[in-house]
Amino acid sequence: MRNKHVFATHMGVGNRGCEALTKSLCSLLGLSAEQTEIYSKYYKEDVESDLKAYGKIIKINHWDEFSVWKKIACKIFLTVNGGKHQIELMKYDLTGITSDSVVYMTGGDLYCYEETVKLMGFIQDYSVQHKATVMLIGCSIDETFLTEKVVDDLKRYDLITVRESMTAENLRKHGITRNVVLIPDSAFTLSPQPDGVDVQSNDDLVGINISKYVNNGEGDDTLFFRNIEKVIDYILHNTGYRVMLVPHVFWEDQDDRKLACALKRKFITERVFILDSERLNYCQIRYAISKCKYFMGARTHSVISSYSECVPTVALGYSVKSVGIAKDLGMSMETVVDCRNLKNEDELVRAFMYLENNEKEIRNMLTRRLPSYVEEAKCLKKVVEKIYEKCKK
Repeated sequence: MRNKHVFATHMGVGNRGCEALTKSLCSLLGLSAEQTEIYSKYYKEDVESDLKAYGKIIKINHWDEFSVWKKIACKIFLTVNGGKHQIELMKYDLTGITSDSVVYMTGGDLYCYEETVKLMGFIQDYSVQHKATVMLIGCSIDETFLTEKVVDDLKRYDLITVRESMTAENLRKHGITRNVVLIPDSAFTLSPQPDGVDVQSNDDLVGINISKYVNNGEGDDTLFFRNIEKVIDYILHNTGYRVMLVPHVFWEDQDDRKLACALKRKFITERVFILDSERLNYCQIRYAISKCKYFMGARTHSVISSYSECVPTVALGYSVKSVGIAKDLGMSMETVVDCRNLKNEDELVRAFMYLENNEKEIRNMLTRRLPSYVEEAKCLKKVVEKIYEKCKK
């Protein structure tokens, strides 16, 4: 497809899941850097990363960077006509989007957050007005977020790919079927990258990734945090395994390292350590995860790395994406824990013990299932090309 490809909701590589989606889509679709524009909310970190090899990084402006006169103009827009879109247009220079553009909305669960729903609607409005082809790629949406406004927006996409069958069913219930295709998350097609990763394992490593979303904040006094403490305590006292804490998102307002450091302070032993993953890209972190005997993860794309390397995994779930991906892969629901509705302090220990007791079966199941699952993910290229050609007729 010799046209401009625009990644309008990439956000930034400080979330390694955003990095994985953008890189895997560029690779799957065979896009050249000259054809591709990647809008970045965290411009500095993206420019300093290897993402620039995939396309031109376009800076999204921030409110505090606006001049005084620009801020006054924004205030006038809001006062006169509630001009939220005009303000967003000042942040996002979308003027390069034309009828020859393909606009990709990525980010997985962006329709599950109020502010990003508004942002998606703004970008979609602009793209449709300028006759671009607009695609929502690799999404997961819980039914509770399918408001009338969201349903109307979703029906306007030229293509929606959902990454698990539960979201497909949620959309079907609301009459969204014409433009929907079920295709696994494109990150499953990526490969681990060992260069620059110093992680040694003699089948004695347990990986754990946690986030503020499963912990209901960044405190160490939550029921979830006590569950994780009990898991690590169980590992230290009943096995010879080491525990590798794996941060996966580094943005200030949701930095995984904060909880990892809080856990490390609880366990003053060399058997518990934090992977220096800020200096590693997504595929390098995947290699570190591949060295694990078991893995427990909150961030969806850390779990996808673990599944992809056939590591017995517990998804520390809090939304439809965790359950849906596990279900479609054939994972037992014993390996998915609803961490926002825990009842006691031993639930994660029981889930970890399930991995121990069923390790061989889980590993064999993933080994059998992954090849066909990855091939399903690779079908994205044909689907995207077909939709684009249809739209341009």
